[in-house]
Amino acid sequence: MTSESKALRSAVAHDRLTAMAIFARVVETSSFSRTARDLGISQPTASKQVAALEARYGLRLLERTTRHVRPTEEGRAFYLHTKALLSQFEELETSAWRNSRAPGGKLRISCPPALGRMVIAQLVFDYLAANGEVSIDLDLSSRYSDPIEAGVDLAIRIGAQADSSHRARLLAPSPRVLVASPAYLARHGEPRGPADLAAHDVVVYSYLPSPDLIKLKHKKKRDVVHVRVSGQLRVNNSEVLMSAVVAGLGVACLPDWSVRAALATGALRRLLVSWEPEGTAIYAVYPGGRRPSVRVRRFLDFLVDRLGLTV
Repeated sequence: MTSESKALRSAVAHDRLTAMAIFARVVETSSFSRTARDLGISQPTASKQVAALEARYGLRLLERTTRHVRPTEEGRAFYLHTKALLSQFEELETSAWRNSRAPGGKLRISCPPALGRMVIAQLVFDYLAANGEVSIDLDLSSRYSDPIEAGVDLAIRIGAQADSSHRARLLAPSPRVLVASPAYLARHGEPRGPADLAAHDVVVYSYLPSPDLIKLKHKKKRDVVHVRVSGQLRVNNSEVLMSAVVAGLGVACLPDWSVRAALATGALRRLLVSWEPEGTAIYAVYPGGRRPSVRVRRFLDFLVDRLGLTV
């Protein structure tokens, strides 16, 4: 079914519900003119809406005289079902309205495993501790699935998103650094400039748009260079890549937040400190076409406030 046909069916269903509400009010007031005044519509409009219902279902719902409007036997039965349906619809609207504005409830979030384990998990713990009315279902998955198909409220992702049908909110920049283990550097020496990287084994993260190309910018001179790199290992999992670099398999360009602990313990050393690899950013992606709920907006605001201090 096309989006146009879905919209048409939705409009038809809404018109039918409107006609039912008009019919119910006519039964209750015994008057088209009174119904029209109460609902702020014209009397011919009210009459046409009820006539359209009768034509659709092949029923005579009302007995009309110059002085009175009364439901027929079929009309009385139809009125009872109509009132029940309108009541359910009102309850549905009230519930949806309340839920969209409620700060509490369940949040379904997906996030890449490494970022989730090293950064997002602690922020989730902090948020839950301060918001007892919220529960979070956190899915740490490498797959970049569609938020709607995955049934999540928001997906935390690294890098710009190509799907324009979703909304994306920048949470924080994510700078990257060049690193290698002391054992690797003892065997191969330390690169002194960007061009030296071409002669080193570089562990390549294959999910990058240009995995074999490293772009570097000098911190002071603002010079920019592009270096084509290669190595024995290509991998699409950032945690395996990290383990490979710590094990001495080569140089890697990794997010600063992912190597901070290893740099502090000496398991890795930072290389070419005068040069900055091209960074990326962390985004929250959520379904477009509608305003996110209060609980989603509150969590997004929390991430914006806290994530920049963490990464």
